[in-house]
Amino acid sequence: MTTRRLVLSSSARAAQPWCTSYFLPLSNVQIKGDGARLTVRWSDCGQKVSSTRGAFNEVISYVYDAERPNRCLSLGFGSVAGKYSPLEVYRDLEAKDVNRCQ
Repeated sequence: MTTRRLVLSSSARAAQPWCTSYFLPLSNVQIKGDGARLTVRWSDCGQKVSSTRGAFNEVISYVYDAERPNRCLSLGFGSVAGKYSPLEVYRDLEAKDVNRCQ
């Protein structure tokens, strides 16, 4: 599975700078924007599915299910005062990424 990396970091002027990253699949990423909040949902290959065969045998598998995301990231922005909302910025970046591949 090919992935895209999302990196979030604090301002360089922060008293305690921080940085974290997430690996997202290239497809089936659900984005929802609501004012200054952006919610990103996606699936990875770590969704545990168990079933029983007979009375004592439990079969455990880890699968990828794009229809039921098991990861969620909610981002809050200080304000939406500006030309674009966070969702519009993401969609614009995604469109540029698609055009670059063609």
